Amino acid sequence: MNKILILLIFGIFFILNFLKAQNHSFLTPLQQKNYKELSLSNEIENFLQNAAEVSDIIQLETIGESVNGKPVFMVKISEDFDYTSGKLNMLVFAQQHGNEPSGKEGALLFVSQFVEGKNMELLKHVNFFIIPQVNPDGGDNFERRNAAGIDLNRDHLLLQAPESQAIQEVFRKYMPEVSVDIHEYYPYSDSWKEFGYRKDFDIQLGGLTNINIDEEIYDLFKKETYPFVKQVVESQGYSFFEYTLGDLPDGERLRHSTVDVNDGRQSIGITNTLSFIIEGLRGEEKMDSIKRRAESQYYTILGLAKYAAMHATILKTKVNVARQKLIQGNANDSVAIRLDHFQGDEPLYYPLLSYETGKDSVFFIEKYYSVVKPTLNVHKPKGYLVPQNDSLLVGWLKRSGFYYEENFQLDGALMQYKLGEISTTNDEGIENKWVDVQKLKRENSTDVLKYYYVSVNQVYAYKIITALEPQSMYGLVYYPEFEYLLDNDYFPILRVE
Repeated sequence: MNKILILLIFGIFFILNFLKAQNHSFLTPLQQKNYKELSLSNEIENFLQNAAEVSDIIQLETIGESVNGKPVFMVKISEDFDYTSGKLNMLVFAQQHGNEPSGKEGALLFVSQFVEGKNMELLKHVNFFIIPQVNPDGGDNFERRNAAGIDLNRDHLLLQAPESQAIQEVFRKYMPEVSVDIHEYYPYSDSWKEFGYRKDFDIQLGGLTNINIDEEIYDLFKKETYPFVKQVVESQGYSFFEYTLGDLPDGERLRHSTVDVNDGRQSIGITNTLSFIIEGLRGEEKMDSIKRRAESQYYTILGLAKYAAMHATILKTKVNVARQKLIQGNANDSVAIRLDHFQGDEPLYYPLLSYETGKDSVFFIEKYYSVVKPTLNVHKPKGYLVPQNDSLLVGWLKRSGFYYEENFQLDGALMQYKLGEISTTNDEGIENKWVDVQKLKRENSTDVLKYYYVSVNQVYAYKIITALEPQSMYGLVYYPEFEYLLDNDYFPILRVE
């Protein structure tokens, strides 16, 4: 009798625990549809609302709307939602490009694991801010750009789209020390097929490339973060490589990604934030290997989260010290406004998938342009004077969240650029403007009441300088909307030195 009772109790215990485990399974929309269809924006909304309802470590916030009025959501994951507690803040955002879905699906998996009670040890050190789908209009229609035709990952300087504005507003509000921008890359072009080989990494991970970053933060990627995350991802059976650009079949140089501050990673990184870009492998068709693609993205997010948690105190300290240098005006006085990629000392051993054999072949690339160097520097000014009657410039200032003053005492020499001949250059493979300038001193009797003063003693110092210098390779004058700034003999934005 006792034996039967014990077996009965054991059986009931087993069944209850089985049912409990089943009840704790919290499937993403992609999982609910058995990986047959991608998660749509309304399904993501329902999933996130349910997550916030059943878990006391999750809060849901609407941070903006898409062009077509769809909400853009952010999930906050925290033990206590106290953002002054000294924990590190980490921002993750995905699907700026609507035809790159695996990042969204990986981010939703990351959320679901917390609902199921997994990875909880991370919350002792890190608060997470997850924006799974920045571009719901593009995502639902599987289109790269938003509904207004704007490439969101090229809009973080002008900030014309509400979706990219929402990301930057979140950054300003919470000032995360770590940010992660998630994408997919497409290696199936005809030139690669004719070459007979292509990239086949499940994940490529990139760090900061603009060298106007505090050196300690800039160096962390290669020294620490990349090898750590590589081990995490590869231990799960996924292939991993540093994010590398260049069309090898067409003879393009192999280098790392752009130095432009108009993308999600670099626009945040330029404030001395430890910022990354994840590039997952796209399928030739949108549903190809979507389970593997989503899970490889999840493990990469998890690897970065584990790295952040393990080094939270030192990372937070490094970032805050570097940001204070910007705010107090103690950062580097020489600012690179034109940069290029140069051949480094080390060759690249580049594994590529053979179309013929289906196996990897390793290519030895001697001319590997792995080093970024400045080709033009400017001396950092105290600030800039922006004409108050220029509605386009003032609108941009307000969208950008830069600190500026209307009533101020001019403290410093006032300089203005006299504009000369405008020619073209090639920067990072893109045709760009080169403006001959002569810097002239103006009388300090200039009517400063007609200007706003934008000090560079703020966390956005190098973004401001990059934007407002007429010779900057990725300044405002690079964009058609602001070409008028070069129409007259003198540049209308003044320097205070």
